[in-house]
Amino acid sequence: MNTNPQNDQQALPDNSDELAILYEVVIQHHQEYLNSIHTAFNDYCDKIKGESHDKLHECPKDDEESKKEVFQSQKEALTKALSEFKSAVSKSEHATREKLEEIQDKMDLDGETDLDTQLEEAVAMESE
Repeated sequence: MNTNPQNDQQALPDNSDELAILYEVVIQHHQEYLNSIHTAFNDYCDKIKGESHDKLHECPKDDEESKKEVFQSQKEALTKALSEFKSAVSKSEHATREKLEEIQDKMDLDGETDLDTQLEEAVAMESE
């Protein structure tokens, strides 16, 4: 499956407008990543289904044991794929959440700095 776009470590911009844009870009990349792994998961499930269908056609009609084995094998493969899909989603959500929190913290810090600057300017104007 694709690599998670939130794993890249880069310095955050200092400009709050750029931070807001980066915030949206991170969300967009996360959505694109989720769509790509969802598509890969669906494709894999279709492949497993097709392979199982082919194996069932190779089994004699009255061989119930062989059919059970095919279905069991299909179930195990699909269960493993689902587990891997859930894990990829969870890891991506965690990485994205951390990146968004980092951006938000920087935006909050920039907002506090702007507020401090405005307060200092207001105090300076009053003392004049």
